[in-house]
Amino acid sequence: MLKVKSIYRAIFFLLLLYPYVVFAYKAMTIVPVADCYEFPLQDNFNVHEYDGPGVSEDTKNEKNPRCYQLLFNETVDVIEQKGDYLCVAIPHILYCGNGRGDLKNSFWIHKGSVISLKNIQKKEVLIKYIPQPIISSYQDLALCNKGVVTLTMPFYDPVTQKHYSAGTRFVQVNQANSTCNHIYTCNTHHILVWILDTKNWQWEYTSIPKNICITYCGKKTQKERIVDFVRLIRTWANQTTGFIPYVWGGASFCYTMHTKQKHPYQVYCGFDCSCLVSRAAQICGIPYFLKNTATIGCILTPLRFDQKIKSGDLLWWFGHVMVVSSVEDNLLIHARGYGSGYGILHETPLKEVFKDVVTYDDLRMSWLQRKPLRVLNKQGNVCAKIDIFNFYSLTY
Repeated sequence: MLKVKSIYRAIFFLLLLYPYVVFAYKAMTIVPVADCYEFPLQDNFNVHEYDGPGVSEDTKNEKNPRCYQLLFNETVDVIEQKGDYLCVAIPHILYCGNGRGDLKNSFWIHKGSVISLKNIQKKEVLIKYIPQPIISSYQDLALCNKGVVTLTMPFYDPVTQKHYSAGTRFVQVNQANSTCNHIYTCNTHHILVWILDTKNWQWEYTSIPKNICITYCGKKTQKERIVDFVRLIRTWANQTTGFIPYVWGGASFCYTMHTKQKHPYQVYCGFDCSCLVSRAAQICGIPYFLKNTATIGCILTPLRFDQKIKSGDLLWWFGHVMVVSSVEDNLLIHARGYGSGYGILHETPLKEVFKDVVTYDDLRMSWLQRKPLRVLNKQGNVCAKIDIFNFYSLTY
């Protein structure tokens, strides 16, 4: 009798889960950048109105429904649909959804941003050329990065005629077993990869310059990966052709801006403070998956007072996170919002960020003595007082 009851109980729970179980399927992002939202947008919602406040020094309204951005070739699990929007589980991010430390990884995206893997196969397209997803439970990213090339800088592909963001991952062509006659096949300055042309639903060859991409090296230590991480974001923060704009919920780098004056169009690609860290860390092979500053505060353990502050460490308070880019030169990097007068990703001296803090020794002393930080805006005026702040290691 107990066995029968157990069977009925199992059937009952399966029936409760039925609408979700049968609906769940895997899908691939087919646009260069796909916005993710906290909720499905209404049919009459003008997407272009919230894309970002334009790069303007006098703009303070930086909030919008965007929470994150997916990149081309990233795989998600679709779990629900409402109108034109899909609720998807994103395997490579985690965030605290209710303030109690419970972790989530789902957002809403427009259905046109993805295609199910089953539908790809129906088009007789091989799914083996889609990169294996990075999964937040991994502590070693070697398996998911086997044979994968990751962009470290934006890339324009002449085959699909699209701009792809830094962080986009491609499967490398095995040229030893390929009959490819691509112009760059034997060129030591390029890497040949597979790219899906969504116009004709065929895999094509394209070549990526080696100086704008990275392949995973299993022999590197975490310390070496953090060196790569700092080098990468310093490159991003010190662009010679412009700058990367601050974008609320932004997790992409497809282009640089060339002026800080207000633009007639909205800014779409860029970073916010926390997505900058997670995107750059994963590019460099670091298993870091935390989506926002609230999650950092919930999950990570602060440095102990007897530990030294190192380049690559995170300086955090609720609502903002920065990267220690050079302890020796007293520099840090962060994507700072428009309310401060900046609205860009930049590297800056400590003395321009905090009042009466010139060196990391000064900052460490404030930390040890629990003195509040007084944050400066672009005009050099105190715009905020931070009572609680901490340092964290990038690896956890």
